[in-house]
Amino acid sequence: MRTGPWKYGGTGPPKLTWPKRFPVVKYSMVREGTKEPFRTAFILHGLLGSGQNLNTFIKTLAIRHRTWQFCLIDMRNHGDTPKLSGPHTVESTAQDLLNLSERINITPEMIIGHSFGGKVALQYTKTAPKPPSTVWVLDAMANSFDPEISNTDG
Repeated sequence: MRTGPWKYGGTGPPKLTWPKRFPVVKYSMVREGTKEPFRTAFILHGLLGSGQNLNTFIKTLAIRHRTWQFCLIDMRNHGDTPKLSGPHTVESTAQDLLNLSERINITPEMIIGHSFGGKVALQYTKTAPKPPSTVWVLDAMANSFDPEISNTDG
């Protein structure tokens, strides 16, 4: 059965696949070093934010880690990214990142997500062909997103 831009198949949970013409989200790169190649981190904002919300934090990281570039992403329907059609889910937002990665030919070694961005970071890590080696989830409860991840706070 096919509905919308995604396909259902197999016996497991549905895997989202988006057409190549699907729009790519907007982003800006922050880096302080001058020697390429850079290692790349994707930076994901919270539900009511935009990539620029984390700009000061990321500029500090860039100054201290000059071999890295930080990709501040405006997730779907936020910041400079145009309004995209639904579904507006963690899965579709993670797919936007996969599309961006393919379009700009960069595979992030790290992903940092704040709040809703943290949930998207975890989903991206689960679905990316080459998952990032480091994931920072800031101010988001992982167990509210994935029941297989236990809360270590007791």
